[in-house]
Amino acid sequence: MRRIALCTTTALLLISASAFAGPPTSVTVDSHVTPVIRKFQAKTTPSTLAINLKFATATGEPTAALTKAVLNFTYGAKINGSLFPSCSADMIRNHKACPKGSLIGTGTGLGALADAQEPITLQLYNGPRGKSITFRIKGERPAIIDVPFDAPLQTFNSGLYNYRLTVPVPEILQRIAGVEVSLDHLNVKVGATRKVHGRKRGYIETLICPPGALVVIGSQFSFLEAPDFSTDGYIHCG
Repeated sequence: MRRIALCTTTALLLISASAFAGPPTSVTVDSHVTPVIRKFQAKTTPSTLAINLKFATATGEPTAALTKAVLNFTYGAKINGSLFPSCSADMIRNHKACPKGSLIGTGTGLGALADAQEPITLQLYNGPRGKSITFRIKGERPAIIDVPFDAPLQTFNSGLYNYRLTVPVPEILQRIAGVEVSLDHLNVKVGATRKVHGRKRGYIETLICPPGALVVIGSQFSFLEAPDFSTDGYIHCG
């Protein structure tokens, strides 16, 4: 019985070690809100949020595949998803056109499959009832990619954070044809506007954003067979 117990313990240790076999991946988060708003306004102003993510390992090895990203936003901005048309991942998968005005952001990125680079583009749509963001990831070479998925957007009325976006990366984007996908960077901008009752409204709006002001953004990233990575950074005004 003792030998069985020792063997079981050894097996558990090996399983635990293999679960984090990949190289530790770090993420640099660089975020900006524009335009600069020097004085407090009576009404909120449409704004654009840019989030740039850079993935790296200390050894220079390919990064582990991203499986989930969680972005936490503090108070200071307002998200107006309820004012915009919506589009879901199911609509895109079923070849239904997304309504005009539902596109809230775009982006670019660079992935790698083995030694081949894969430029990708991102389209972000307002999800149903403004409670999610629909991502559409596209690439052409070396793999043809066209994958939509929904990312839940939560709103909190107390605590440190006001909004939380959870981006669950589909398994098909973690490994393609059995090859793990490594990310170099992702750059995304969200800042759609539309007329509502004669007034220009933004998907994101702010009351004030003075030059040099910093707003906290908390981020957690999960990877395939590698440790999670968390970082607290800042969104810069301007």
